[in-house]
Amino acid sequence: MKKLNLTIFIVLLLAGCFATQELPSPKITPSPTPSPEMEITTTPTTSVKMPKLINHPHPNIQVDLTAFLNTSGCRKGPTPQIEGCENLRAKMGCDQFIQPDALWGAIIPAYPMVLCLILPDSRQYPQSLTDAKKLELEVIKEIEKEGYLTLKPGKERLYTRLVILKEGQFQLLKNSDDLKTAFAPIESPAEALSYALITTQLKAYYDQQIKPDYRYYTDVIEDTHIVVTRKGYDVLLYGYKDFGCSSHPTSTTLVTVRVNGLISYPSQRVAYANPAEDNKCFN
Repeated sequence: MKKLNLTIFIVLLLAGCFATQELPSPKITPSPTPSPEMEITTTPTTSVKMPKLINHPHPNIQVDLTAFLNTSGCRKGPTPQIEGCENLRAKMGCDQFIQPDALWGAIIPAYPMVLCLILPDSRQYPQSLTDAKKLELEVIKEIEKEGYLTLKPGKERLYTRLVILKEGQFQLLKNSDDLKTAFAPIESPAEALSYALITTQLKAYYDQQIKPDYRYYTDVIEDTHIVVTRKGYDVLLYGYKDFGCSSHPTSTTLVTVRVNGLISYPSQRVAYANPAEDNKCFN
């Protein structure tokens, strides 16, 4: 019996030893420390690379409106809008006359000229609302049929044409064909600049600066300039999105001007935007 009890005691002692023995811990491989290339930044960085800036000199070009004003009876006002010649405006089918950009002055022949704005949506038609809408659509249909130089996007349609003074008579240039007939051939870089500005209503930008608070979408910001090509001229112009309720970027447009007056637009790209204008609404 003693031998049996001793055997049981030894078995119980061994079982207690195995029950209290610690099991080995599982091997855990630590995650690697992220390298700079692996890090993800969720806040804007303060070290944004700014684009390269290339400035070009402003051309010394001017326009002279004296002959146009004297012959028409118009006068300059406090704004670019020309005042006091309602009869001529009505005869030309224009709602407003606007003073020309000074950089139009290199065009040859140097006809005195003004910009003609047509605003069919803003006109006061003397009939009922239904008839007025019908007349408005008829006006737009006629403009679209005869042609125009530009149509500005926006809530209200804005068409542009040109009124020139030629040999003592006022003449309306309705479309690009009329413009080519009046001014081609285009025979100098300065004349190409004037012609491109008149035709497109884009703008020439000079003396630009890099602004750290702007968003930039290109590596190079370059002022307006003209490159002479085998068939004519490449003119870099700018346009600003001044309508709608989203962001309002400034874009570049490369305008190709052929010697025969033909215009094309081989490239356009967004250049920069002012974040302070995000979500502002312009008509």
